[in-house]
Amino acid sequence: MAFTFPDDLVFQDSHEYVRVEGDVALVGLSAYAIDELGDLVFLELPEVDSEVEKGDNFGSLESVKAVGELYSPVSGVVIECNDAYVDAPE
Repeated sequence: MAFTFPDDLVFQDSHEYVRVEGDVALVGLSAYAIDELGDLVFLELPEVDSEVEKGDNFGSLESVKAVGELYSPVSGVVIECNDAYVDAPE
């Protein structure tokens, strides 16, 4: 499977990415990592208003293939999480 990478994303070696939109940073997981992990069965994200530091663990995930940690590519305060994925990670 071929993957394309948008020019406005900055990736970490651990497959998290960041897209800066004004004073907000959108953080996500690369399509490659999601494809390699397979079906997610559990996802834990930080609480809204919690502080995260660049490089620190800010969540975890579990798939049918592996368990992994999520590492923040930036420092800041969490203003929103995609709870739909927490409630139904598959």
